[in-house]
Amino acid sequence: MTNRKLRVLYVFGAISDGGVEHITSDLVKNMDPEVVTVSAVYHSCDIKEGIQAIPCLYELWPNMEKAPNFNTLNCVQYRHWWKSFIASHEKYDIVHLHYVDSAFCYLDLFKKAGTITICHSHNPHAKPFTLGLLWSMIISYPARYICDYAFGCSHQAAEEIFGRKMLESGRCQVLFNGIYLDKFKYNKEKRNLIRREEGISDDKVIIGHVGRFEYQKNHSFLIDIFNYYHNEINNNSELWLIGTGSLLGQIQEKVKTLGLTDHVRFFGNISNVSDYLQAFDCFLMPSNYEGLSLAIVEAQVSGLPCVVSDAIQFDSDIKAGLLHVLSLKKSSIKDWSLMIDNVVKKERFDCTTYAKEAGFDIKEVAKQLQKLYCDVCLRFSN
Repeated sequence: MTNRKLRVLYVFGAISDGGVEHITSDLVKNMDPEVVTVSAVYHSCDIKEGIQAIPCLYELWPNMEKAPNFNTLNCVQYRHWWKSFIASHEKYDIVHLHYVDSAFCYLDLFKKAGTITICHSHNPHAKPFTLGLLWSMIISYPARYICDYAFGCSHQAAEEIFGRKMLESGRCQVLFNGIYLDKFKYNKEKRNLIRREEGISDDKVIIGHVGRFEYQKNHSFLIDIFNYYHNEINNNSELWLIGTGSLLGQIQEKVKTLGLTDHVRFFGNISNVSDYLQAFDCFLMPSNYEGLSLAIVEAQVSGLPCVVSDAIQFDSDIKAGLLHVLSLKKSSIKDWSLMIDNVVKKERFDCTTYAKEAGFDIKEVAKQLQKLYCDVCLRFSN
């Protein structure tokens, strides 16, 4: 390798102001710009205002290029677009795909151009099973044989997309999604400030949740748990829900029907989730299924006891003794409520060291990724 900067291209699928976008942009911001320079391509945008409405991406790539939306009927045209793209740009050292489904159509073109290819799985396959999921599994399957290397945000995400053999071969590595630990560590002053602003007394128990209102997060069961806890165990309690989604109206109606309107707050999407975590006493997540949950990692870094379902991946545990797992099938609503009552009495503490040792420090993850880029380029140059 020469001493020049490595040129890396990121390829996204449908972009929004979500987890993958923030994680990847934070990784780029924390790499040395004198060592690695990153460009990006996306396929579609879930926000009507476009890329300008996604600050974390627009700040880095205001002129991000758009690839045509992929479907199996336009493979020829789609492949031709990538041929033209490669021909019209200076050679990239690495192409890093954050969207694997269409990889089989063009990864070989980059390899022929002398570019190292990396595929990245940010989540295991979603559940429940659908025909769309089956098709995604089929068309993404060839990527494991075409790409030079692969990353997974967890062991499950890596194994489900790329297979156990590839994970064990050394061509696939687990690279956890990092966060800014100092931003989330327990801060009693912020806790008191948020509680004062929201008119909450020190002795009131706040059960909190952060997540989209979709089937995955199991909000209906979450409301049932709180309903029992509030009415049978501790009526000096509130439930705070952060997020939006297609089931929001349905959940709001259930809260009204149960007579919980004065005890459940809906905050929508907020920019200071880390501050609100300080005000919680317990983090509740009875998900039907879950990938590597950064929401749970962030809650643990904040020193929050987390009562979660057995659908949670073991990689989400920072080993601080804060993860309390219950079965969705075998545990009753009463069991969940009693667990909450038990853990809210525990004293909060700083858990940043645990999270760092577990591999969730964004600065360390960025250094690791930068080193991986340099190592694979050196390996290919020899």
